[in-house]
Amino acid sequence: MHKRFDIVLVNLNPTKGHEQQGLRPCIVLQNDLVSQYLWVYLIAPITKNLLEVPTGLILEEWQLYGLDTPSKILFHQIRVIDAERIMKPIGKITNPQIQKEIEDKIRLTFAL
Repeated sequence: MHKRFDIVLVNLNPTKGHEQQGLRPCIVLQNDLVSQYLWVYLIAPITKNLLEVPTGLILEEWQLYGLDTPSKILFHQIRVIDAERIMKPIGKITNPQIQKEIEDKIRLTFAL
């Protein structure tokens, strides 16, 4: 079972249009209670494209999270995936300040 704030390598193919595609890191967003009962995960893709957008969060300390390049979480690309799409765990965001920034971006993305 993968937990909230885990970073996992995910196969997002097949996709359509402007959806993030390919084998890429993603962050698990759902709470751990949901993960205990379902075989799907709510994730946000991570990209190496650092173009700033309001619904993106640049990970300044990307090496600490198991990433191999400067990266940004794309909250406007949040989606549900089946557990079978997850290839392997990469890392975890444990810093409470970054976790709060992630929660703030989720609220912004969904106008909560």
